[in-house]
Amino acid sequence: MGNVQPIGERRKMKIYRTSNFDKLIKEAINQIPQILYHATYKPLLDGIMQSGLGGNNRKNWEDSVSGTVYLAYDKYQAESYAETSDMVPEDWLDEIVVLQISTNGLDESLFSVDKNNLSGDTLEYIGIIPPKNIKVL
Repeated sequence: MGNVQPIGERRKMKIYRTSNFDKLIKEAINQIPQILYHATYKPLLDGIMQSGLGGNNRKNWEDSVSGTVYLAYDKYQAESYAETSDMVPEDWLDEIVVLQISTNGLDESLFSVDKNNLSGDTLEYIGIIPPKNIKVL
């Protein structure tokens, strides 16, 4: 595989940093859409709508980074991540809520390609997404 470094795991699969990693980051940042999606759970919804998304230290994946919001380009993709979370109570899996995130006014320098998922279908936002940018679907 050439010169690669392990950088994380997602769903029991190792993810490797390749020489194209920095190129992927630049491409992702240059193509931030106006709308992205994040799935969460009903028990967390009131707090999110009051304080924003990304303000707590809850982790839904072992390799999630505190203070980082993981955003998908597609609402079904976002929902699929919430459905397969291995760190939430089992009964929450029946209470998934998809959020539509407006990127309007968000700091573009806080976006990055999701380092745990190099398929290119998710981004990271390192910061808090305010309630005004969040719509419940």
